[in-house]
Amino acid sequence: MANCNQGKRLTSPPQKSFMARPTEQFFYVYGISGPIPGATITLKYYYDEATGNFIPITFNLCNPGLPMSVTTDSNGKASICALQGTWKIQVSANGYYTNTITQTFIDSEYTEVELTEIPLQPLPAPSPPAPTITPYIYAGYSNSPGMVDQINPLTMTLVSTFKAPSGHGVIFTLIYDGKYVYTGDVGGGPITCYSDKIDPTTMTLVNTFTAPSGHCYMVTSTYDGTYIYMGYNTSPGIVDQINPSTMTLVNTFTAPSGHNKVYSLTYDGKYIYAGYYTSPGTPGIVDQIDPSTMTLVNTFTAPSGHSYVYRLTYDGTYIYAGYNTSPGYVDQINPSTMSLVKSFTAPSGHNNVNALTYDGTYVYAGYEISPGIVDQIDPSTMTLNKTFTAPSGHGLVFALTYDDTYIYVGYRTSPGIVDQINPSTMTLVNTFTAPTGHKGIFALTQNVIKGDNYAVFK
Repeated sequence: MANCNQGKRLTSPPQKSFMARPTEQFFYVYGISGPIPGATITLKYYYDEATGNFIPITFNLCNPGLPMSVTTDSNGKASICALQGTWKIQVSANGYYTNTITQTFIDSEYTEVELTEIPLQPLPAPSPPAPTITPYIYAGYSNSPGMVDQINPLTMTLVSTFKAPSGHGVIFTLIYDGKYVYTGDVGGGPITCYSDKIDPTTMTLVNTFTAPSGHCYMVTSTYDGTYIYMGYNTSPGIVDQINPSTMTLVNTFTAPSGHNKVYSLTYDGKYIYAGYYTSPGTPGIVDQIDPSTMTLVNTFTAPSGHSYVYRLTYDGTYIYAGYNTSPGYVDQINPSTMSLVKSFTAPSGHNNVNALTYDGTYVYAGYEISPGIVDQIDPSTMTLNKTFTAPSGHGLVFALTYDDTYIYVGYRTSPGIVDQINPSTMTLVNTFTAPTGHKGIFALTQNVIKGDNYAVFK
């Protein structure tokens, strides 16, 4: 077939030794060595003289409900209902196909169409299947040097552990960019902080970003599809933009005076948002940052009593800020105006929102209380939908993540604990208990949804 239909036809179509019905026309498909049985002829477009355009054919013009294609018999012949005017057809056979051919058909009792010198091309290769991703959950601990456990969510058992180099301290944040997992530590000492790039296939170190002097205590991170962002517990707050390919600094945002301690970051597809753990009694602050310039665009100032922004998330429409207050609050923020839309006030005893996530339907708030509690919040009304109460001993929720199936809750216990929750029922599915010595989970991420950002990357 590679050389078919090139040059002059070597065979002739059958002689007109029969009479066809005027409602039929015949197609003959020939190759270099003769008729091609099993070739498929598909009607693609017809020429509309009124508009002067070729119109796609969406149904069988002769027999609605039947295919728009016919197949040649052992003699390379196929019949179809009578056509008038100009049409575009495509022929495929034996793994080859023609480019779309324009053919004018004559309205007569008998029409014979030979497709003999049409260039048959190789059929386009099918798209390769998407690579299968083995889903994992990643937990970062308060140990120094830091440790990250890779957890199998199907069994909630340990797969492997990454141990950070000496001097790399407590892991307070984790982020996944579609290929690698990145840590943010709070420093093995008072001066230097590091972000380690981990290969999840081997759970080994690939490269390290060393923060500039004075940029220490990495407590939050996010990802915008290009860069990794680290936020620092500094006064004023600092956000570093990091090139993940080289693990080098690209640019830095330094917050206005009084915008201290960046405890949370998120991304909405356009801007980076930084939430601050401001001074006692001061309303919480969220800055909107342009990642192309790393400059301030706008600022949200929370209502009185909504202090200490501890977590941010995004649902595709609004930014959500969770506060380390009693009771806990979650504010819904309009990113276009950086103004308050609605607030959720947690039930009595649901104190200190230390974790937020979003699963495509609900916002989830985790509280630093014992036993741990996770509230499922309806963003359309900012009201409580359901609550998960952890088993005894599973206290102090410090991290939440979502892997497109389950919600995962990380607790600041020793050893660390991760609960797997069914979001439909807000009930416990399974539990991972970390090995002895893996103390206090400060961070969770997963490798199904980049950046822990369902609204942007799912």
